[in-house]
Amino acid sequence: MILEYIAAALEHARYKLLDDAEYGKVPELPGVPPTGRTLDECRRNLPAPSMNA
Repeated sequence: MILEYIAAALEHARYKLLDDAEYGKVPELPGVPPTGRTLDECRRNLPAPSMNA
């Protein structure tokens, strides 16, 4: 059940272009700010829910 919540929350991620990087925010998961030099890198840096948790 928690993995489904996390997966759904990650779908609501929002991104912002900074001067030298991308910044992401997941409103339902405060404290999980993904960053990266590009939007693709920022998305890859989002935590993925693990079925082994």
